[in-house]
Amino acid sequence: MPSVNQVSDLIENPENFEDEQRFKMTIIALISPIIEINEKNFSLYAKVFNTNLNIEENEFISLKKLLAKDNRSTDEKIDYIKKELGNNVYQIMQFLKILNRIIIVNGCKQKSYFQFENIRDTFLKEFY
Repeated sequence: MPSVNQVSDLIENPENFEDEQRFKMTIIALISPIIEINEKNFSLYAKVFNTNLNIEENEFISLKKLLAKDNRSTDEKIDYIKKELGNNVYQIMQFLKILNRIIIVNGCKQKSYFQFENIRDTFLKEFY
C-alpha cells in the first residue's frame, strides 16, 4: 500500500521518488516565484499543497525555509523533476495539471500565467 504522503500517488507514478523531500522542495522552488503566498492566503495555499501534492502545512513551512539554500536554475529544477518522473510524458502532463491548479487557485495574474506557460513549454519541448 503506497504511503499517504507520496507525491507519486497523485500523478499516478508507480515508483516512489528517490528523495521525496527534495522532490517536494523542488516543486515549491519552481512555483514560488509565480504564486504570491502571504499571511492572508497562506491557509488556502497550505490546503491546496496538501490536497494536490501531499505536502502538509508543517512540511510546507519547513520546505519553504530551505528555499534560500536552493540556487538551482529553473531549467535545473525542471530537469530534476522530469528525471524523477522517468521522462514519461503522461506523468509530466499529470504533474503540469497539478501545477496549473495551484497557480490558478487564488486568481492568476497574466504575468504569472505566462511564467507557468514558459515552465510548461520547457517541460514539453522535447516531445513536440
